[in-house]
Amino acid sequence: MKRNFIVIYFLIALLVVLACNRESDISGEYVPGEIIVGLVDSVSYTTVVNFFSAFNLEILELYIGYAFWVRADSGSLEYYQDLFSSDPNVEYVHQLTFYDDTLRMLINCHGYITVEEAEEQISAVPYLHIYNVLTPPKFVLVKTEIGKELYWISILEQYEIVKYAELNYIGICIRN
Repeated sequence: MKRNFIVIYFLIALLVVLACNRESDISGEYVPGEIIVGLVDSVSYTTVVNFFSAFNLEILELYIGYAFWVRADSGSLEYYQDLFSSDPNVEYVHQLTFYDDTLRMLINCHGYITVEEAEEQISAVPYLHIYNVLTPPKFVLVKTEIGKELYWISILEQYEIVKYAELNYIGICIRN
């Protein structure tokens, strides 16, 4: 009898282990059919788009932007907002509030061009001086076939432009 109990216990344990190794059994709450892929800082917009297109994966959201804190020795906020409104790389220009009368702004960029190229463009504008560059982590929200999330994570993690790939757990990435 004891022997039968051990055999039954072993079979149940084996079934649990095998069941947990199936790709469709992922613990925790996550968004089915979505993964988050972190990218190296030097990656460009074009490289990211081409990379995921090569795998026929749809980019749901792309976060590769950066921002510049600048000081303006002349001009108004409205002047610089108008100046950058036609630049497809610039998302917005916002005034930073300080205790002095100097106009300081945040120029937020989408990331369509490299930080160096954007810095060169902004530095070429008379009376603007960059005093800080903000480069938050770059990542992509990617759509996959439901049930194939772990497959794509294992594939994508092999490439140099990928820092990490993980499931989109509930609450990690909010889309508008």
